[in-house]
Amino acid sequence: MPHEFSEDWNPLEEATLKDQRKAFDKMREQCPVAHSNFLGWSVFRHEDIAAVLADPETFINVSKFPAIPNGLNPPEHSSWYNALATFFDKEPMARMEPRIRQLAGQLIEPQNVSGEAEFMAASITPFIFKSMCALLGWPVQQWKALATWVQANQELALNADAVPCRYRGNFAHGRSACCQPAHDNQRS
Repeated sequence: MPHEFSEDWNPLEEATLKDQRKAFDKMREQCPVAHSNFLGWSVFRHEDIAAVLADPETFINVSKFPAIPNGLNPPEHSSWYNALATFFDKEPMARMEPRIRQLAGQLIEPQNVSGEAEFMAASITPFIFKSMCALLGWPVQQWKALATWVQANQELALNADAVPCRYRGNFAHGRSACCQPAHDNQRS
């Protein structure tokens, strides 16, 4: 039977979500290695984090929703990391730079004209997903479908007990709207 740990903190608490920096500073001082039912173990001090990262024999990733490659442990992490790293070497990034700069300019220019915008929603979120589409070789217009897929995954991570109704079809069949052929997406 697994050991049950008491909850040292709740990362979903309103005060934490409202001011994460203040909450993390408090945890660094009061409980630098803390357990929560939502995240498991959290390490808050730089020197402790460095020690954990330097010792994969002692410390392993345990996640309900593992991410590739950072949510994996050796040797699986190394295989994925090595396979993905080549896409982020200097030469591939240099080839992508003009396209990524163009995307950034297209998102920022309308804000320069209007003078006002909610920066995250108007620029950062579309930039992240449009850049991902460009890196993946997908049509940039697919960014909203990709963003919806990511949002659904985040909702599932926050509420692992139930799949929201609007996402059941996509996840039940192991594919999402962003992975469907373009002609499927154009019908909806």
